[in-house]
Amino acid sequence: TNTNSNLVAVDLNDLHPEVDRRKVQLYRGSITSPELIDTLTKKYQFDLVFHLAGVLSTGGEKNPLLAHDVNVNGTLALLKMAQHH
Repeated sequence: TNTNSNLVAVDLNDLHPEVDRRKVQLYRGSITSPELIDTLTKKYQFDLVFHLAGVLSTGGEKNPLLAHDVNVNGTLALLKMAQHH
């Protein structure tokens, strides 16, 4: 295992106060942002990607276009990033 691993997080919200910010680089934004995904792929070489972004069913029922954008288009953006890098 690599003990020098760094984490990159993308979220609309701030990190929990207990998260060690020396090991996690937060980018505020959405996985649906092509500019943000492009910035991240130019700056980092990712070994692993954990995709935890999503609009759950209750939110999706209230805003189905947002749910589709995040759940489908956001996932596709990350898959394309992983495929090309």
